[in-house]
Amino acid sequence: MDENPRDITACRSGAERAAGALLAARDAIRGAAAIEVPLDALRGPEDWPSVYGAAGLFHVEIGAGRDTLLLELSRRFPDRLILGFECSRDRVERLARKIERAGAANVRLVRSEALQCIARLLPAESVESFYVLFPDPWPKKRHEDKRLVSSPSVRLLASRLVPGGRIFLKTDDPDYSRRMLDVLEKTPFLRNEHGPGCFAPCEDALSHETLYERKWRAQGRAIYALVYVRTAEP
Repeated sequence: MDENPRDITACRSGAERAAGALLAARDAIRGAAAIEVPLDALRGPEDWPSVYGAAGLFHVEIGAGRDTLLLELSRRFPDRLILGFECSRDRVERLARKIERAGAANVRLVRSEALQCIARLLPAESVESFYVLFPDPWPKKRHEDKRLVSSPSVRLLASRLVPGGRIFLKTDDPDYSRRMLDVLEKTPFLRNEHGPGCFAPCEDALSHETLYERKWRAQGRAIYALVYVRTAEP
């Protein structure tokens, strides 16, 4: 028996509607789990479970740049919330594409200055690790107040760490490395994992080698690493 063309058309339109609904559902899922989170969508710490689809402890990179540390953290800690802060729109967009291609479902990016967001949006004892890798050293004396690693900023990070949580830092600038060491050694409730006044072996501090680090090592430049552990309530 020949098929009725109207039946075929009806089947096709039904299949098309189903396919359209499936695509809409997928778009909704992607929208709900957008890799880049608009800052105005975050009113406070209570919004993170809806952003990630789950609650949990954070691993936070300050200044994600063009690197892939967030992807490595996603693989290493699949049950944690991986969060990156980066001010550059271009870098956020490029990194978001890498994250999407890798299928790293537990990674989110916020395009903003990090410290203000951390103070407002991350509750106490919510972070297992902070990663501060090769921040701008602002070497001129008149720019010292722009340096990311300062007494107030380190106290803020310490207050957000869980007991036993860590801050990982790296720099290629010898002057800034000594400044970082001095600030961190004087911060209450933080302990130098490798002993007072000691830098960490880079492979112990963090196995991930950033793009900048690879470039500078090839040029023979020294890399300075630090690891500090939170010991008690700040």
